[in-house]
Amino acid sequence: MHGSRRTSLKDVFISYNGADEEWAKALAERIERETLDGTLDGPKLSVFFAPWDIECGPNFINRLNEGLRDARFFAPVLSPEFFESGWANFEWTDQVALDPANAAGRIIPLLLREVSKDEKQRIDFPAPFTTLNRLDFRRNENFEAQFDELIRILRGLPKPRGTAGAPTVMRPATSQLSSAAHAYAFPSVIPELVVSNLFKLEGVPTIIWSAETDARRPSEIWEKIQTSDGFILRDKRLYTFANLTDDLCPFRNVVDPASIGNPHDSSLWLEDSDKRRNLIALLNDCVKQHARERRIGKDEKGRFYFWPVVDKAGTSETPAKPRTRYLRLPGDKKLRAVAAEKSNPVDSSTFWVHYAARIKVELFNPKFFLRIEPTYIFTRDGREPLDGKSVGRLSIRWNGKQQNPDVLRGVVFWSRVLSNGHPRIRIPVGSGYLTASIVPALGSTSFGIAGDYIRIGALVEEFDTTLDQVVAEAEVVERDEEDESQPSETD
Repeated sequence: MHGSRRTSLKDVFISYNGADEEWAKALAERIERETLDGTLDGPKLSVFFAPWDIECGPNFINRLNEGLRDARFFAPVLSPEFFESGWANFEWTDQVALDPANAAGRIIPLLLREVSKDEKQRIDFPAPFTTLNRLDFRRNENFEAQFDELIRILRGLPKPRGTAGAPTVMRPATSQLSSAAHAYAFPSVIPELVVSNLFKLEGVPTIIWSAETDARRPSEIWEKIQTSDGFILRDKRLYTFANLTDDLCPFRNVVDPASIGNPHDSSLWLEDSDKRRNLIALLNDCVKQHARERRIGKDEKGRFYFWPVVDKAGTSETPAKPRTRYLRLPGDKKLRAVAAEKSNPVDSSTFWVHYAARIKVELFNPKFFLRIEPTYIFTRDGREPLDGKSVGRLSIRWNGKQQNPDVLRGVVFWSRVLSNGHPRIRIPVGSGYLTASIVPALGSTSFGIAGDYIRIGALVEEFDTTLDQVVAEAEVVERDEEDESQPSETD
């Protein structure tokens, strides 16, 4: 059967950009060492690889068209450079036009790099690559597992289903494509570890103190005292985990000491919906104060962000000028800019870009978790957000497309910021601490993608996204184009 295959037919057409030619060639050589049926004497798998299969004389485009037509599979080597290449664009758009949804399973995307070799560009997947399953060759240690999966698809074999010892029956060549497409379209029946953006909190205080106060806004408290303790104002009373009966407690200067009531049991608050929301709000204010101690602010949309460095208090004559803030956590190899001034290419004005995150305490009965959602924000002067009506006609919108590893590294980066590089996050709450590991909560599923993994230890290392890359993915928009549908978050 196999011996009768036309010699002009190829098993796979490898499409690539010149920046990745060396890797594509090595892959083609590995594929052609394999056999179609997995036996030593079986027919060899064959690759259409342009430097091997296009002679100097024949019409180049005609030969490419023949290769695309006659190959059973099409394997684009995905990188930022790939989608910028004229010839690669010719090849992949031709194949997508024939089968836009890849219903036949003929397209096998091979993800090689997310960042260009000059580190100036991140990959931006056009349709249909945003939704197609991809073989992941980004890490050298992952190569063999992903290569085995590629060979399985080229041989037309189904995914392993845990049945050991059963012989594999080869299907006729005419049916190999449909069987491979069907097997390729579904996840593997393998256990998969799922990394979340939740950090389990321990040490929630059992005692809440309260007293009457004349203050109606948190700003009125801050005008009179300085403290790192969290608090909330409800029904003309101040609630806090700090012991109000202690003469040294700063809150005694803003409450009526005679009105200090008996301490509340926080566990009982969980049984009442209104008090439960107040307890969560109080815990979130403790998180906010903890961040504030590290010169991390919080905007009206609930996003925490790094403030720039200000050397001295300004005056009306010589206002203080903010400058770029750098951060190096214990164990980091280099400084990282976390708040920096950038130039607007449209009107030559300046703006600031900041690492940011939405950080909230949430209750998943019966446990409390800290949820971290990394993002970026833009400000006019290092403090005032550049997405409100007060900043004029133009605003900045971040249009970046982060992949899962980027998000996970961002999550762990923020957990390390909150822990100051230590093994545990410790947030002061009264006389104790809210604590959490810097490693997110984990889960598991029975289905996953074979060979697709991220080492937890690697997450603790510095992530790659720089503020320059964020700015490169931002766009300038008119003010009336802004999405102002999100409600502001108040204390």
